[in-house]
Amino acid sequence: MPLYQIRTVLKQDKIDEFSESLRLLWFEFLKEEGCLSYRVYQEFEKENVVLMVGEFASHEAMADHFQTRNFEVLIGSFAVLGKRFKMTVAEPLKTGDLDLAKSLMSPEK
Repeated sequence: MPLYQIRTVLKQDKIDEFSESLRLLWFEFLKEEGCLSYRVYQEFEKENVVLMVGEFASHEAMADHFQTRNFEVLIGSFAVLGKRFKMTVAEPLKTGDLDLAKSLMSPEK
């Protein structure tokens, strides 16, 4: 399951404008074929720092997402409303539940 995340630092006076723009795009992203989830997180200590994570069923679905007009609008909004931008494209090494978390805490012998 490939995913990408974008972490951005918004201009302090542009947080509300960014939220409104993202609200419109977010629903469109979720409708895309192969989009498993799209989440947006805001840091507790810095309300102008936002992290978005998009998860996709396949590399092809994510590549198609990057070619959409909506993704282009999203990236454009970062250029106008943000100060810093960092994007990561990744593939999770492991996924699991509480058992996975516990196994990482205490390596099996």
